[in-house]
This record gives sequence, structure tokens and C-alpha cells, in this order.
Amino acid sequence: MHLAARVPTEVTGDEPFASIIRRSYADLFAERQKWYDLVWWTRSAYHMNEARARGHAEVEARYGNQFMESFTSNDWIVANGNLMALSWALGAEWNKAGAT
Repeated sequence: MHLAARVPTEVTGDEPFASIIRRSYADLFAERQKWYDLVWWTRSAYHMNEARARGHAEVEARYGNQFMESFTSNDWIVANGNLMALSWALGAEWNKAGAT
């Protein structure tokens, strides 16, 4: 999906201009869930138990183990920032936006 579309204006006739097309709530929630899963996968690895092991397997099946293991520490910082920004935009309080 393109973030900008060429749209003709009524004022100038055929001359196009850039117009922002906003993402749907479904897209935002799906993207937030992806970042939530990736951040949770990392945080929960330090306190593994049987339930978390099942959760890890589900997340790995969804996104691929290689994808998650290739993340650097900087990638995880960005992932947490993405989770927080999306959570906040969808209504979470900022101090709870990164909770997993």
C-alpha cells in the first residue's frame, strides 16, 4: 500500500497532489500484534517455563525462527519503540504502551 496517492484537485483541474491515505485500525492492530509478539518472545526467553515454551513455538511458527534470531540489540530497541508507538496511537497510556 502506498502512503500517498495522486488525487486530482477541484481547484486546479487535472493537476495531481499528494494525499495521505491513513491505515485502517485492522492494519494498525495487526502490526502492533507483530511487534508485541517479537518483544514478548525476547523478554520471555529469560524466564522460560512450559507455557512460555509453547508461546515461543507459536510465535516462531508465525514469523520464523531465523527472522527473530537475526535481530541485533539495536533491532530490539526499534521493535520496542514500534510497539510503544503503535500501542499509544491505539489508546494505551504511554507508561504502559510497552508492556508485554
